[in-house]
Formats: sequence, structure tokens, C-alpha cells
Amino acid sequence: MTLQVATANRLSDGIVVFLGYDGEWSRHVDDARIAERDDDIAELLSEAEAAPLVVGPYLIKVEVCSPEAVSYTHLTLPT
Repeated sequence: MTLQVATANRLSDGIVVFLGYDGEWSRHVDDARIAERDDDIAELLSEAEAAPLVVGPYLIKVEVCSPEAVSYTHLTLPT
């Protein structure tokens, strides 16, 4: 399974943000909620798409480098 997080651009300033475990958007990928199972990934994207403070949410594949660090492995653009 691949690990994925939701990212988008914040409406107020266009900054790239990541959806966190608390439902808030963060500028730091290390704060992002990570989904692995298909149903969790679908729920994550659905929550991101319903968020009123961002535009253009989509999923990206990530890998956990250490308990404190997450890095991008592949960008999956929406079609």
C-alpha cells in the first residue's frame, strides 16, 4: 500500500498546506494526516475537498523517513 496525504492551496494567500490529524491545515508536511488503506484515503480526500479554506485539494504519495519526518515520494496530480 502507498501512504498518501492531502494537500491544497490556502485561499487567503495561496500557500501550500497539508490536512492534519486534527482536521486543520498546516504548512508542514510533517503535520499531515497519513492514510494508507483505500477507505481511509477516500475519506481523507473527501474531507479535503469539503474544506472551505482551501482550493484544489489532491493527494500526494509520501514516505515516512523517521517518526519525525515525512517526505514526498511522488506527486499525484488530479485528472
